[in-house]
Amino acid sequence: MDSGRDSLRGGIKISKQQIEWLHTRERNVFPKQNLIQNTISSKLHEAAENKAKLHEQAARFIYATNLPFETVNHPEFVKFVKLLRPSYNPPSAYVIGSSLLETIHHSITSEAKEQMHGKFVTILQDGWSSTHGVPVISHSLSVEGNRIFHLNAVNCHSNSKTARYCHELLQDAILTAETQYGCIVGALITDNCNTMLALHNLVRESRPDMFVFGCNTHLLNLIGKEITDGNLIEKVKKIQHFFKDHDYTREELRKLKGFQPVFPCDTRWNSQFACLQNYLKNHSIYFEIAKQPEAKATPEVLILLSDISFFKSIELAAKNMEPIVKAIENVITSLLF
Repeated sequence: MDSGRDSLRGGIKISKQQIEWLHTRERNVFPKQNLIQNTISSKLHEAAENKAKLHEQAARFIYATNLPFETVNHPEFVKFVKLLRPSYNPPSAYVIGSSLLETIHHSITSEAKEQMHGKFVTILQDGWSSTHGVPVISHSLSVEGNRIFHLNAVNCHSNSKTARYCHELLQDAILTAETQYGCIVGALITDNCNTMLALHNLVRESRPDMFVFGCNTHLLNLIGKEITDGNLIEKVKKIQHFFKDHDYTREELRKLKGFQPVFPCDTRWNSQFACLQNYLKNHSIYFEIAKQPEAKATPEVLILLSDISFFKSIELAAKNMEPIVKAIENVITSLLF
């Protein structure tokens, strides 16, 4: 058959021009297919990156809230995640406690190095006992008053928290900070207990170039404690314990919409003032409950609750503490904002 004439293919006549058009169209299709494949590949890559971000955020949530790693395996948590995004599977507890922990720790450490390198920082030392009674001394670094990074927490084991022992830990912490983060540790802040005041003297001898400060908030709290009659506080605590520690009084207090008893704590700012205020707000309800035979109130509790002069003394003590409370609040506000 002549190439210039129509050809018969499958019973359909196709001209030469149509054949050339089909070939041209076929050549144009392949780039489009490659484009589609590239788009799918980029989408898969984007999904993988998104999954990694979700994993990291889930881990940060667990770490920040001190939740058990097993939380991510709990059926209710998984159900919650699935309602938000059915295609997403949260990381396992093992991944939370291994690779993700390493990744986020590295990220935070890198951020700390970037923030502190070559800058003047203040080191903070504090000590406490864990929920299991383990003695701990911890150090943090404040970067020019803007950011605070945790440096370490040392288990003291059987060592007494003397000024010299705390000084040794402080020297190690300063060396770690300056070596690891490239910063300049130029100041120290601690609380104002006697051990820390002795530590201040040791630091002034070993590092005369370093500024040493006591915690202003703790100092103000100690002033509040100093101007408050300790005997008065003890009597208030005794009444507070009576209503908190007995099932009947505790339940009646709840029914009458009273406030749960508050107790003073040396490490919780303004808690002495909060204890007195709490007593004043609950006084009328306390008295009503204590008169009930089922309450089994002791004679001392009944006498104190009915003593008007005792009530007035608490009002006066709370009023005297108000300037200190406001000062502490101002200090905390200035640190936060």
